[in-house]
Amino acid sequence: MNQHQQTALKSVKRLKNALKETGAVQLKSYFIKTSVLWLCQDAPIESWSSITEAVSMILTWLENAVKRQYLPCFFWAEINLLDGFSAADLEATRDTIGRMREDLTRALLAQCIGKCIMDPLLAGPPEPLSERELRLRLARGLIFEGVVVGLRFRASAPAWSHWTALCVPALLRLSEPGLLEYSHHCNTGSYSQQLLLLHAFLVAPDDVIAEMRLTSTGDGLLAWDAAPLFRLLTDQDMNELLGSYEAVQAWWSQQLSLPPAERPPGLTMALDTPQGQKELLLNAELHTRACSASIPRWKRAHALLDHMSARVWKKNNLTLPSKQRCKEWLQDLRDSDLDEKLRRSDQIDIGTVTDLAGQWRGEMDRYLLDAGLGVDYDILRTQFQDRWRLRQYVLAERLAGKASLSVREAL
Repeated sequence: MNQHQQTALKSVKRLKNALKETGAVQLKSYFIKTSVLWLCQDAPIESWSSITEAVSMILTWLENAVKRQYLPCFFWAEINLLDGFSAADLEATRDTIGRMREDLTRALLAQCIGKCIMDPLLAGPPEPLSERELRLRLARGLIFEGVVVGLRFRASAPAWSHWTALCVPALLRLSEPGLLEYSHHCNTGSYSQQLLLLHAFLVAPDDVIAEMRLTSTGDGLLAWDAAPLFRLLTDQDMNELLGSYEAVQAWWSQQLSLPPAERPPGLTMALDTPQGQKELLLNAELHTRACSASIPRWKRAHALLDHMSARVWKKNNLTLPSKQRCKEWLQDLRDSDLDEKLRRSDQIDIGTVTDLAGQWRGEMDRYLLDAGLGVDYDILRTQFQDRWRLRQYVLAERLAGKASLSVREAL
């Protein structure tokens, strides 16, 4: 799927999840995925250029499938996913799709309001924005989001313990230190933060960009000084990012009064300057220290957010189950009462139920006894796959010898 198709799929699923808050929802997520797969195959690519129109197209496809009482499985078209649905089930599914259609544009916009970048765009009077004001607000929202992401995935965040347990043993066991280093780099808050700041740089007005200067990083590379971007942040933004801008300013001024050797590393300028704000907001560990020392409630609240982020990361990043666990699942499935399930279908002749169930159990036995299948699964689970041979474009093999040391230092 391309980016527009993925976004349309996620949007329909969010519409369905939003309906759950108002009552029961009959439409299954698998039905939505199936409709998108069929449309990706059959609909012209230009049909996906507008997310609103793509979402409407998906809902229309689902409506027609329910009306025909036939929703074919994408991977085995002879299987009707609506088989066994009663008239009441079909009516409830049709009702759910209808409710998702109601005020579709407003519902899709509501999905975006929770994004940090949308807040500056929605503030103020309803009159259209000038191009300059739009650029300023977009850049401001991107900077705000970059600070939040950097803080959430800073080096000391609890989520990293789950990442370490998931990725480090597997990739080191496969002698893939270069891939481990690349994976670590792409998951850090600073990586996502730099991407968001680059976006802010690209959309900011010309007069803001003109203030930015290229500076040497000391290792032969050049970087844009992001300080001018931070003057776009308002006092309200600073209060939201810090908890209490005034309290953190007092702590910051106190630290600046100390001799340079006694200050926290990276603290050189007053916090009411763009340079001082950059020093604080792009240094997640200093940000955490300043807020914890200035605001008593901040440390506890932030610890709760850290815990929630770690739980979400752990839930969304799971290892493949072991071969033994898969075998147990297959055995449980093989021993289930398929005969009874088939008898409930009004599309299968009752006289063929026993034969069909027997054939199915025979296939399951073949899978369970196939030693080669277990070997293939172990390869999939434990070895790095590069069937498209993209590794050469992602990892610099010449750095592989240095990767092991640098990864250990990063962790």
